[in-house]
Order: sequence, then C-alpha cells, then structure tokens
Amino acid sequence: MVGSDAESNDDVVRGVYYSAKADLKKAAAKGLPTQATITIKRDNNKTIIDKEKLRD
Repeated sequence: MVGSDAESNDDVVRGVYYSAKADLKKAAAKGLPTQATITIKRDNNKTIIDKEKLRD
C-alpha cells in the first residue's frame, strides 16, 4: 500500500519501473546514447534503482 512506509513505497517504485522497463528500452533505443542509464532516488540519498542501463 502506497504511503505505509518508505521501504514498501520503494518496492512499489521498483515494481512500476521493472513493469515499464521494456517500453523504456524501446523509447531509449530511438535517441539516447548507448551508455544511457537511469537512477531513481528517494530524498536525494536513498537509491532505489542505480545506474541501470537503458540500452543493450
């Protein structure tokens, strides 16, 4: 449930990201450099997703 605590919210973010990852990779293949990555942070200090490559 969103809002219950930070860790469970982080799990929700990870789930949404990995669900959308295939579509993100398709979009990234059209215009981003091969070294493009994504990082998702909470509160500027807690890393949820760290430097995950958007292109293969």
